[in-house]
Amino acid sequence: MVIFPRELTHHILPIKPMEGEQKHLSYVEAQAIQGTGLLCGEVIFHHQGSNSLLDQFPPFFVIEKEANNQWLNAILDLIVVENQLSQPASKSIINHLSELLFTYAIRQYLEDNPDNSGMLRVYNDPKLMKAIQCIHENPHIHWTLMNLSKEAGLSRTLFAERFKSVSGWTPGQYLLWWRMQIAWSLLNQGELVSRVAEKVGYQSDASFSRAFSKTFAISAGKVRRKA
Repeated sequence: MVIFPRELTHHILPIKPMEGEQKHLSYVEAQAIQGTGLLCGEVIFHHQGSNSLLDQFPPFFVIEKEANNQWLNAILDLIVVENQLSQPASKSIINHLSELLFTYAIRQYLEDNPDNSGMLRVYNDPKLMKAIQCIHENPHIHWTLMNLSKEAGLSRTLFAERFKSVSGWTPGQYLLWWRMQIAWSLLNQGELVSRVAEKVGYQSDASFSRAFSKTFAISAGKVRRKA
């Protein structure tokens, strides 16, 4: 399985030279034709903050079929079955299976490349994950370096140094990033700016709006109005 986190010009060639034009066919139609086939899919992100995650990956990465990733064959088999059935709900099922496939692939990449995954490395650190979990579950709390380090079971200095060393981000940068991701989603659902500010830990609409605009180069009000 080959994943391209971003658009990348590439060429895919069969092992044995072949003749004829490339064809884009349904899975069922392709079964009767000799040649090399590719089962392709696309994941479309609707969240403005998706690039922050995708930028942590290389231009492409490969997931091999191995014993430790039995999920790959299992999900691909289900996708193939639904392609063959072509029933009313098949498209919706294939979409959800594709999202699941991509999520598994990301997790596998993190497991296979623990030292080469940028900010995402923080999710592989047991102690740091205790603090991350607190941020995720309660973004509205007034988190400080002191109380986050306490949750991680580390001293304030060691926690700050470890977080920066592992992820390349400071705890404050991660906290801001996570709050802004939640804020975008809530505003995109039509929630009031004041209510969103409260939910992500800001005591004033003005300070929240400044942080939001600086992060996304668009005002919170505009995002809400587009909902």
